[in-house]
Amino acid sequence: MVIGVKNHMVTGPPGSGKSTLLFEIVERLEENGIKLAGVTSPEIKRNEDRWGFHIKDIKTGKKGILASIELDGSPRVSRYGVSLEDLNKIGVEALRNALEDESEVVVIDEIGKMELASRAFADVTKELLDSNKVIVGVVYYKPVHPLIREIKSRGDTKVYWVTQKKTKQERQEIREEIVESILAILRD
Repeated sequence: MVIGVKNHMVTGPPGSGKSTLLFEIVERLEENGIKLAGVTSPEIKRNEDRWGFHIKDIKTGKKGILASIELDGSPRVSRYGVSLEDLNKIGVEALRNALEDESEVVVIDEIGKMELASRAFADVTKELLDSNKVIVGVVYYKPVHPLIREIKSRGDTKVYWVTQKKTKQERQEIREEIVESILAILRD
């Protein structure tokens, strides 16, 4: 059983580079041969404008639409319609599989308003946080959901605040602290 901090979450306002930092952490973990599972939510751009977000299973490469300005109906987060179908079919399935597979670290990008529109996503994320799996992810910066508040107050979770004002050196230090902490946990 892991004692102490096992979950590492990056938070900050939109456009602060949270997902970019997480991507760099994932690259470093892969370079160290760490088995990863989980989900990412890369932006979809059209003509330099943000059109929406994919939901991607990092283990299988399967992806769908998490949210888009062209999706009608509910739920809606800001100007985006959320595809609960793809979120549940790809995102929730990837996280459920991570509970049982041989992965050493589970990546969750992001635990935010769009993703938490799915009760199943919230439930499996909570299961993962309570499991022995090491989690690295992005969590929404405002405490708009009970799970976000819980994550930020857990004793086994360290939250790193990122802003646009952070220097390249400060971001590298956060990245290396997270990577080294995860590697130390996995070596125990």
